[in-house]
Amino acid sequence: MMERQHKLTRFLLVWALVLVMVAAAFLSVVPKVGATEGDATSGQVATGEGQPADGAQPEEDGKEAENGETEGELVLTYEILQEEFRLVATNDAFEMWYRRRDHNIAIVQKWDNYIWTSFPYDLENDAVAKAMQRNYMRSHVLTTSLSRIGQSDTLCSYADSLRAKITDDRGGLPNAEVSYIYPSDAPEGTDDPAVCEGIRFEYYFPLKRIVVPIEMRLAEEGLRIVVPVNDISEDSDYDTLTELDIAPYFGAGGVDTDGYTLIPDGSGTIIEFNNGKTTAPDYSAPVYDQDKIFEVVRTTYGVETVRLPVFGQRHVDPETGADHGWVGIIEKAAGLGTITASVSGKLNSYNSAHVRFKVRLQDSYSLTDTQGQVLSMVSAREEYLQGGAVQVLYKFLKDDTTYVGMAQSYRDYLMEKCGLEKPESFQDELPFYVELYGTVNKSVPVLGFQTKRNIPLTTYAEAREIVDEMIDVGITQPVVRYMSWTQNAQMGKVMSKVKPASALGGKRQLKKLINYFGENDIPFYPDFDVINVSKSGNGLNLGWHVAKAISGKPARQNVFLYSTLYVNKNYPTWLLMSPRFMEGQLAKLQKSVTSYGMTGISLGALSNTLYSDGSTRHYVTRDLSEEYYVNALQQMVDNNISLMGSASNGYFIGSASHIVDVPTTSSRYFITDYDVPFYQIVLRGYVQYSTLSLNLQSSQHTQFLKALESGSALKYTWIYREGSTLKETPLENLYSVQYKDWIDQAAAYYKEWCDVFADIGNSEIVAHQAYFGGHLTVTTFASGHSIYINYGDGIIAMDSVQLNPGEYAVVKK
Repeated sequence: MMERQHKLTRFLLVWALVLVMVAAAFLSVVPKVGATEGDATSGQVATGEGQPADGAQPEEDGKEAENGETEGELVLTYEILQEEFRLVATNDAFEMWYRRRDHNIAIVQKWDNYIWTSFPYDLENDAVAKAMQRNYMRSHVLTTSLSRIGQSDTLCSYADSLRAKITDDRGGLPNAEVSYIYPSDAPEGTDDPAVCEGIRFEYYFPLKRIVVPIEMRLAEEGLRIVVPVNDISEDSDYDTLTELDIAPYFGAGGVDTDGYTLIPDGSGTIIEFNNGKTTAPDYSAPVYDQDKIFEVVRTTYGVETVRLPVFGQRHVDPETGADHGWVGIIEKAAGLGTITASVSGKLNSYNSAHVRFKVRLQDSYSLTDTQGQVLSMVSAREEYLQGGAVQVLYKFLKDDTTYVGMAQSYRDYLMEKCGLEKPESFQDELPFYVELYGTVNKSVPVLGFQTKRNIPLTTYAEAREIVDEMIDVGITQPVVRYMSWTQNAQMGKVMSKVKPASALGGKRQLKKLINYFGENDIPFYPDFDVINVSKSGNGLNLGWHVAKAISGKPARQNVFLYSTLYVNKNYPTWLLMSPRFMEGQLAKLQKSVTSYGMTGISLGALSNTLYSDGSTRHYVTRDLSEEYYVNALQQMVDNNISLMGSASNGYFIGSASHIVDVPTTSSRYFITDYDVPFYQIVLRGYVQYSTLSLNLQSSQHTQFLKALESGSALKYTWIYREGSTLKETPLENLYSVQYKDWIDQAAAYYKEWCDVFADIGNSEIVAHQAYFGGHLTVTTFASGHSIYINYGDGIIAMDSVQLNPGEYAVVKK
């Protein structure tokens, strides 16, 4: 019996040995997954003939451990870079290098040899990140796709393309293809980095059969990342692509680095590196707010908007104090972008910020079956951006790496690319903005019936009377914005021409008002709402000229209750004019305002509202809407019409002379640490701007201090009639706006403000610091003056300046 057992044991051992040998032989001939993936192919690339980035065999670009992780030093030095990476492109300021095995891109600043990488070089040493998170961190692209049943799925270019198993559905092509980008006139066969423009990756995701190209192009300012959306391909039998995360960990700061992330939320906000807020949700907000074609059943208040398509990071070495920084500018399709940011300790050990682009509109609808059961259906657009691309420029900062330097760098970009110019005429101007409301649409009893009528709040003659009184009390440089002053005010017909309200005095009194402002050299900006409409007329038909939701129905807008934040059903809905008609409408408007002798107009709604049009026949994405807006605004500027905006989006700044209602705070999400006047630093010295109206704030003094800190002019909102006139109207949120209640206080604040800025003028902001969690701020202007402000509850002393709570001091350095 024992002998049989021994024989059986020997038999099993022999077969086990045979199986081991067969397995070893099999593994020796099967290529390592990803060993040859990522090889370049020759042929056409985006801008001309591209040469293969590498040969057929992997390069010796660093010793790898058995698990594929890099051994050795964790800091990427220039010497290691030369060993592990290959030089791709070079210009006067930068070098671009590429590592084959993981597609990491390195950008070298020539002035100090500091190296930025497209994802952290030492991420394998991350004690927080799990395997899946490390795959995400190594990826240039994250794709989010939607199945036919509405299920969302996210894949990453490293694990799901570069390192995915090669399948046969592409005829043997690798999942990840790489090629250098050369200009069309480059010599054939050249591999000169001085000629090369960058590198192109094409990532194929076999699980979804989606191909996403991404280009890394070396620019004079730094790195330009482009995804040519029109080159993306899909298989109609598989999921549809909805979102792209671009370079999610480019330039991310680690736990051993001091610094912060700048987010342009409201005025601007700072997220300190390693701030310990690991339980806070990541920052995520769409650029230019949510698309208005999507139905909103409940709103929010107190949440600011990302008005500028820009973000950035500053890195400081805690041992040496050496500082470096970058600012990311969304150059194309900003309206499709969402800026996201996170801090170390949540999913990994890095502080990151990037842009997520929505490349296909999607919306959800609730359906009810015959049994009364609610079903959910998700609808996704089939169209991509027509011939479009998403594009982010990373500018590396040389002299000033703070958020002030980021603002200056972004302003330089606006001057070079968007038409922003430095005026020579307003250096010593000290404006005071007053916003007057003309009429309100109100239900009044007529012969026993409730009838909607335009009720006067400030007639044309009364507007002149208010301005006269302002000058008499010492407000010597008023800038007047006139709201709701036409016959079709409050969501009536589209405002494509001047049509004076009869209740305010009609055409004759309006012309007298215009002449009065012209003779006294007082800037006058009547507001035209060319977006919101509720009636056909003036060449617009509600069935043809309005923006549609994805369902094909008109995208209706609502008034919301302050008490519940839900729709107020006591007020009618209204619609949005389709962006494709904007150029024609503003061309008509320009002719009409010129005929009345107006030299400036306010386009408040246009300046801060960007939306798409989901019409099946005339589909318009938000990036195309922005293009229509910019072209229309340029028509106005070319015809010498001065423009005013309100809390304006980035696309409006290059055309603006004045911007009112610039936010002075952020949304103050928990992940953020303190607010900064980033928006104002961009504008200072180039565009005149104001705070929100002081008389509409809970604390006028705090708003006054914010005006001093941010170099903002003051603003008030007034009417001539009693405030009770606004009760039960769409303007009932304008509480306490009767001008006689405020004019003396406004004059006192204006005098104090002028005393501060008499010597500062409109000089640029060259430095700004926030101390003690933002309780003390110091703003320094190019004139050499610094303004110290104590927002805290106790006495604060700094630089020989001692301030009680709510006090400020102006120091000439």
